[in-house]
Amino acid sequence: MAEQIGIVRDTVGIGRARVVTDRRGACSGCQSGSGACQSCLASAKLESNVINLLGAQTGDVVKIALPTTTLYKGAAILYLLPIAGLIAGAFAGLWIASVLGWGDTAGTVLGAMLGLGAGMGGVIRLGRSRKLSQELTPTITAILAGSESSLKQQEKPCCG
Repeated sequence: MAEQIGIVRDTVGIGRARVVTDRRGACSGCQSGSGACQSCLASAKLESNVINLLGAQTGDVVKIALPTTTLYKGAAILYLLPIAGLIAGAFAGLWIASVLGWGDTAGTVLGAMLGLGAGMGGVIRLGRSRKLSQELTPTITAILAGSESSLKQQEKPCCG
């Protein structure tokens, strides 16, 4: 399960919240060896809309999670669907080019571009699907600290 800790920026509607987390792998932070805190200098924050079934309030430190299978499903849709469209389009373009008497290269390239476009269109269409969007949204699984302690935590320098 992919888990991350963040701070609730605000609540959005019923059962939703906007959470700010550190972007993993955005920089090496204090371990960069440059003597400066890279995470303070760069915008290494990520803001996400999450499902808030626990009733977390603005300023609460929370743990958000996304099941691994859901993470893989989202990655498969995002990456594999366009690639499948590209490959299927290339083969379809090759076949159509041979039927029409065109050169193999022109048909393959044109078919691959159209297939890639169709795959990307499929990703966009699925991304706008309410059911899939709900399924791929992280959920607040625990409230770790109330808003008073999170405000104190925010006042500390990032590299301590």
